[in-house]
Amino acid sequence: MEANEAVPAAKRHFAALFPEQPSLEEIWFDHLNGNWCVTLGVRRPLTSGGGMNVLTFSAYKVVRIDPKDGSLISIKNRENEHAA
Repeated sequence: MEANEAVPAAKRHFAALFPEQPSLEEIWFDHLNGNWCVTLGVRRPLTSGGGMNVLTFSAYKVVRIDPKDGSLISIKNRENEHAA
């Protein structure tokens, strides 16, 4: 499996579990574990004390894909490096 095949596989697995439409942020092959790591970004609302959505923030999920068959290994949160 090449990178251009790992991205759609990651997005398919993500869509089966989350309602947001993700954007591709980064992709790399983890040679130590032998799988593709695809970071997807999503915009999520922040809720004020009054229950109104006032701001959005970006959440990042790292989707690990098995290169042999495109199966899902894991989806984990990635900390936002720019968060205050």
